[in-house]
Amino acid sequence: MREIGRRVREYLGSGFDGDRLMLELGQAILKDDNGQNLLHTLRTVFDEWTLCAGHPARNQLLVGLARWAADTRRRIGTRSAAQTAQRFARGETAVELYEQAEA
Repeated sequence: MREIGRRVREYLGSGFDGDRLMLELGQAILKDDNGQNLLHTLRTVFDEWTLCAGHPARNQLLVGLARWAADTRRRIGTRSAAQTAQRFARGETAVELYEQAEA
C-alpha cells in the first residue's frame, strides 16, 4: 500500500491534475465494484475533495482513495482506512482531520 501512496504523491507533486486522477480512480473503482457499497464511499471522498479546494491536505484524499481502492480489490482493508471512514461518518471533514494532526 505504501507504493500506491508514493506513486500518487509523485504524480501530484509533478504537477499533474488531481481532478483528473480523482475521476479516473472513481471510474476504475466503480468498474470493479465487488458489492461493498462503494458508491457511498466515493460520494464522500468526492464531496471532501470539493470542500477542501486549496487546502494543503487535499492531496491526501487521493492518496487515501487509491490505497482504499487497492485494499478493497484485495479485500484486506486497513485499520487507518476504517478509522478515517468512521471520522467522516461522525461529520469530521478532511480539513479538520488535517488540522488535528498539525496540532
